[in-house]
Amino acid sequence: MAAVFSSLISAALRTNPVYPKAGPGSLQLQKVFVPSCAQIIVPFPKCSRKLYMVPFNRFSGRRGLRSFAVDSSLGVAGKHPESNVSSCVLGPNNFQRSSELEGQLQELFDEVKTMIKLGKKDDAVDLLQANYEAVKEQVESGARGIEEAAVLDVIALGYMALGDLRTVRTLMDVLHEIVTELKDDEMLLDSILMHMGSIHAKLEKFELSISFYRRSLQIMETKYGSKSSFLSAPLLGMAKVLDTNGRATEAIETYQRVIKILESVRGGESEELILPLCSMGNLLMHEGKTLDAEYSFNRAQEGRMLLEECLLISERFKGKEHPSLVPHLVNLATSYSRSKNFAEAERLLRISLQILMKTVPPDDPSITFPMLNLAVTLYNLHRDEEAEKLALDVLSIRERHLERNLYQLTRLEKDESELVELLKRVLKIQEKAFGHDSEENFNLEAVNKVRRARGHEQPSL
Repeated sequence: MAAVFSSLISAALRTNPVYPKAGPGSLQLQKVFVPSCAQIIVPFPKCSRKLYMVPFNRFSGRRGLRSFAVDSSLGVAGKHPESNVSSCVLGPNNFQRSSELEGQLQELFDEVKTMIKLGKKDDAVDLLQANYEAVKEQVESGARGIEEAAVLDVIALGYMALGDLRTVRTLMDVLHEIVTELKDDEMLLDSILMHMGSIHAKLEKFELSISFYRRSLQIMETKYGSKSSFLSAPLLGMAKVLDTNGRATEAIETYQRVIKILESVRGGESEELILPLCSMGNLLMHEGKTLDAEYSFNRAQEGRMLLEECLLISERFKGKEHPSLVPHLVNLATSYSRSKNFAEAERLLRISLQILMKTVPPDDPSITFPMLNLAVTLYNLHRDEEAEKLALDVLSIRERHLERNLYQLTRLEKDESELVELLKRVLKIQEKAFGHDSEENFNLEAVNKVRRARGHEQPSL
């Protein structure tokens, strides 16, 4: 989670891609800076670390300069008429000062990332809250520009990494008000809108999510053109939300557009094609299950071809024994199982297990997913004894893993009812991902039954 947070904030505040004027194939990156000139250290009783806030300088009787990302061809950005602060582009002589600011921001990001990684959530919350109070004061004083939006965006990403959805909702409400007032030519706005689309999808506010992705897409189309590879990010995000929201046809059309763009810009064997091809292949396979037989068969064939293409591209770039191939092998095996070609499914699943066993411990929970799929495949091949052994191995690994997780939760002094709610949430997530009647959910409930049979006081889900 910390790694995801780090990459997102880098995308939000540190770089913004601009179409190169020098020639095709090169990428010019513009540095991004957030309002600040001096470091502020705030004491918190619960936090032993010093807190580096994203500071906002106060100016009395004069305007202060604050910088943010702009295209090199642009001039002055925007003003906040209601406050005593303006936003403009810093000249070349101010880059040293901007570099110092960037260093402060990077230190802030590193602090949050480290706290999350070490499990020091209280410290991370204090740090994010300190920054929120600073930007909140600016917003309340009338400064509602792209700088404030960028800082709120990063703070929201931090709270997402912490799993604090309640605070994220509050931040999104404030950020929504700000971005609604901003013009589309504000630099960084496209990235912020993409993050808002992703966050609202996590909050299950799908229509809002789609609207943010669409606005981000419109901005990028204006900046870079309708065939730029930069469009793939908002298009992929929007396609995923459309799929989740039951709008499969629109999702497929969106994936097709991404694939067409990437093929024209990167070529037909680009590694960047793996994600849209795999996503569309899985969507076609899933859609085929609910349609009439002939159409279902055609969709399944089309989906399998895409999944095979994903696997070939991955093998070409990563090698035939790279762990990243495992999801593609499992997806392809699933497609063959649905077509009753269990022999080919078995072959692919055994390859995926061999790869995983070379890279993770034998009791790692990640092994159980292809292992359970293989057990089901062997059952369909009437090899019941092999299937039963694998299923019991899966049950044993997951029971041990669940037991460790429960032990960690009890050490956190969670009461029994809260533990049950957490386990129900796990089951709900798995039902959403695999279907209500999938073997994944059966396995989770089976673990619970076995625990009770062995004398554990774990209540039923």
